[in-house]
Amino acid sequence: MLRSTDRAFVGAVGFNSLGACSELAYHMRPEFWGRGLMAEAAGAALAWLQGRAGAEIVEAFVDPENLASVRVAERLGLRMTGEVVDAAARYTRVFSR
Repeated sequence: MLRSTDRAFVGAVGFNSLGACSELAYHMRPEFWGRGLMAEAAGAALAWLQGRAGAEIVEAFVDPENLASVRVAERLGLRMTGEVVDAAARYTRVFSR
């Protein structure tokens, strides 16, 4: 993601894997936190994924102490599964067809 005014790097959103279960990943520079930018960008990525043939579930692994990232995942409709992998909580969302 680039800031529109000067094309400065703001953050990144994408997928670590694509398939029936795809893994969403997102990162943002701290000076841009709290503006809703990541939820907007990740929402667009999920809309693209949902339209992709074979996409059934999206997952994200979130540090439970990173409350802003938890809120982004929840705003995107991902829900905590109770699973923990490498100290990160697993969140998932099933796409309805």
